[in-house]
Amino acid sequence: MLVIAQPECIHFIKDFKLKLNSRYGIKDLGEAISFLNITILRNTRDKKLWISQHGYIEKICTKFGIDDSGRTATTPLLSSYRPQQYEGQATLHQITEMQEKVGSILYAAVVSRPDVSFAASQLSQFTMNPSPEHLRYANRVLAYLQATKYYAIEFLGSVETTTEVETRDEEVLQLSSDASFADDPETRRSTQGYLMKLFKGPIMWQSSKQKTVTTSTTEAELLSLSHTAKETIGLYRLFEQIQFDPEHLPRILCDNQQTTGLIQKDRPQASSKLKHVDIHSLWLRQVYRDGIVTVQWVPTTEMPSDGFTKPLSAEKHSQFQYALFTECLEASNNDLPAAARVKILRPIKPVVTRWNSYYSALERATYLKGGFDLYIEKHVSRVAYEERRGTQSDAPAWMRSGGLQAADWAVVTEYQRCLEPLKITTKRLEGRGKHHGSSFGAIHEVLPVFEYLLDQLEKLAEPYADVVFDAHEEAPEDHLHINLRNAWVKAEEYYQLMGA
Repeated sequence: MLVIAQPECIHFIKDFKLKLNSRYGIKDLGEAISFLNITILRNTRDKKLWISQHGYIEKICTKFGIDDSGRTATTPLLSSYRPQQYEGQATLHQITEMQEKVGSILYAAVVSRPDVSFAASQLSQFTMNPSPEHLRYANRVLAYLQATKYYAIEFLGSVETTTEVETRDEEVLQLSSDASFADDPETRRSTQGYLMKLFKGPIMWQSSKQKTVTTSTTEAELLSLSHTAKETIGLYRLFEQIQFDPEHLPRILCDNQQTTGLIQKDRPQASSKLKHVDIHSLWLRQVYRDGIVTVQWVPTTEMPSDGFTKPLSAEKHSQFQYALFTECLEASNNDLPAAARVKILRPIKPVVTRWNSYYSALERATYLKGGFDLYIEKHVSRVAYEERRGTQSDAPAWMRSGGLQAADWAVVTEYQRCLEPLKITTKRLEGRGKHHGSSFGAIHEVLPVFEYLLDQLEKLAEPYADVVFDAHEEAPEDHLHINLRNAWVKAEEYYQLMGA
């Protein structure tokens, strides 16, 4: 059970806990850290809070055999995805598998991962008779979640910014509504979606099929906007109950000018195609005139809800992601409660004079590969955007060429593998190894450790014996061969001195 209240009501909370304990017998676990597979992190100094499900995502991906060793999915669905019913008949095993996978995805989608809401909504239509392609798409969504497991919803203590932004970006509550007209080829019903952000963090979102077939884009947008306005009014009633005042009227963003015109104009000239949806338009005009909600047009490129109504390209999805999330990599361990069971690992910057520092940096980088890939993707997109606008970017050359590719990560992994024997021998000589009886600096440890090191270095160097040196200036193989041989020579030199 979670007990949530404002700071000034803390005495009521204490009294409530005492009464609850006297009746049922409860265990007070203190400040909430984890609840129903949801991880809660805080930075009390900067007044930030994160909601993450990286532990849950790891668990479901392990259950379904999804890991990050294969190809990483950068989007939940391909931009070319189109829903299609299966004409064959799925087996009972396939149906059960699809239902389990979609159910697992849905829990993440409704709790902390709005970026997979559209994919979850689409795949849930095929749980009773999934095709092999539907199952592959479910695996893709899981692979995407695995690659982005460290993404978290971030809530700020205020919306003040240090940069010049538009007024709507400074509002405590930010609302948007969107629709994709007749995108279902089977039913021709439209997909609608909305996003509500409080203190820069998403608190409510939805991606769903409209219950009726519409005959135009404006009509689809109108139905979506009507639904969003009703949800917004309900949210403001909740705010009244908890005595929270956003201090501004709810402003809903919409990217269809005809829709906003129908609501904002005193005497709009409605098209004959829209006369059958007068109830929605008249109700929206009424709440608009009464000052209950307001609407504002924005270009489609600035629509926050775009990712709830259609599959996006990698570039557009990247913009959608970073409008929703921050990376848990940025959270500080220093601000976690002492009893926290979850520690957020951060990248390590190597010290140039220490090989073990490089090993730690490489080891951490490969562990956080998914987070690094998405962080790099964000900045690669930014650099590409700046260059298209003719802005001189100060980004390094590797970021202009597309970031780190699979071959680059293979090099990182290979360097880590080559340094691993040095790590093992160092730990053993310091008495921290896995071997029983290991003691710091003991002579009986030194000799077998050097024999192990020489053997490992020789084995590591063997695959590079026939490497053509300087065949390619960026190829690392010749450098690895030289360094491994030099390491072996130095280790052999010390080993011979001990024998003397």
